[in-house]
Amino acid sequence: MRAENSKTARISSLLRLLPIAAAVAAPAAALLWLRAGTGDAIDAVDSHALPQVVPAVARTILDDRRIIATLTTTEGKTVRAPQWTGTVTEVAVEPGGQVVSGQRLATISGVARLGVASPQPFYRRLQQGDSGTDVAALNGVLTGLGYLAAVPAEATQFTPATTQAVRLLEQDLGIGAPTGVFDAAWFAWLPVTPFAIGDFVLEVGAPAPPVGSIIAKEPPKLARVVVAPANPGEALALDPAVKWVLVVGTEQFGVNPATLEVDAAALPRLQKLMKPKSDRIDGILQRAVPLQAAAIPSTAVSVGPQGQLCAWLPEATGGYRARPLTIAGARGGVTNITDGVAAGQEVLANPAEVLESTVCP
Repeated sequence: MRAENSKTARISSLLRLLPIAAAVAAPAAALLWLRAGTGDAIDAVDSHALPQVVPAVARTILDDRRIIATLTTTEGKTVRAPQWTGTVTEVAVEPGGQVVSGQRLATISGVARLGVASPQPFYRRLQQGDSGTDVAALNGVLTGLGYLAAVPAEATQFTPATTQAVRLLEQDLGIGAPTGVFDAAWFAWLPVTPFAIGDFVLEVGAPAPPVGSIIAKEPPKLARVVVAPANPGEALALDPAVKWVLVVGTEQFGVNPATLEVDAAALPRLQKLMKPKSDRIDGILQRAVPLQAAAIPSTAVSVGPQGQLCAWLPEATGGYRARPLTIAGARGGVTNITDGVAAGQEVLANPAEVLESTVCP
C-alpha cells in the first residue's frame, strides 16, 4: 500500500510540471521554425530596438582650423645720411609710406634733400669739366627728373647742358643763388625704388644727423613663415595629397603640407598684411579646393576583420546590405564619406542595436 501511494505522488508531480515545460519549449520551437522559414535572415538582437534609418547629408569639407603663423624676418635695406649740416626744418615722409627716386625726404636749413636711386651714392661736388661714372649717373638722374631733355652724347662729361640742368634743380631745392655746381649732399642714396619706409628718424628742429648714420629703414622682410595649431596641445598633420592654403582676411597663401611652411613666392603678398614689428599672424588653414562629401552618423559606420569600413543600407525587400566606405575624417559624432554613400541615400544609424552581426564583409 505504501509503494502504491509513492507511485501515485510521483505521477502527480510530473503532471504539475508539464505546463511549465510547455511554456518554455513553445517560444523556442517557434523561433526555430521562423529561422527555418526565412533562411536565417533575422538579424535583430533586441526585439525592442527600432531601426533608425537616416539620409546622408551633402557636406562641403574645408578641414579648416585656426592656426598661428610664426614669422622669421630679415632686416631691410637702409638709407644713410649724406654730409648734411644745419637743422631739420621739415620732414616729408613718415613710417608706413614709401619714397621713389627724386622724391623729397626732408628739408635741412631751408634746402630740400631728395632720395635718389642711382648706381652708386654721390660722394663729391661736380661741375662743368668734370667726368666720370658719377657724372654719367648724375646725367641719368637729371634726365629722369626732367631737368635734361636727354642724356648728353658724352654721358660721362659734365656738359654745359648739365650745368643748366643743375641750376634748374637748385631753384627747385630752394637755393637762392644757383651756381650750376652739383652738391652730393642734396641726394640721399636709395638702394631701391620705391623704398618702403619702416622707420624714419628725422625730426623737425633736430640737428642734421651725422654723415653715414641711418635715417630710414625698410620694414623687416619675411624670410620664412611656419604654421602651427592655435592650441599648443594639438598636432598638425596634413594630407600630402591635398593642396592647403593659409587664409588671412580674404587672401590665400599656399602651404607646403610636409614642412608646414608658406610658399616662398607668397611671402611678399603676406608681408603687406603684417602689423609693424609683429612676429606672428593669426589665420585659418584649410583645403585649397573644398571636398564634397556625404555626412552620416558615426554610429552608422562598421568595421571588418581587415579594418575595412562599411555602412548598412536598407534593401527594398527588407534587411540591410553592407556598402564599403571611403571616409574623409570625423568630428562631433559625424563621419564624412567621399565614396560608398551619396547624399540622400539612407543608412542604418544604429546597426549595433539592430543587426545580429555588424562585421563588414
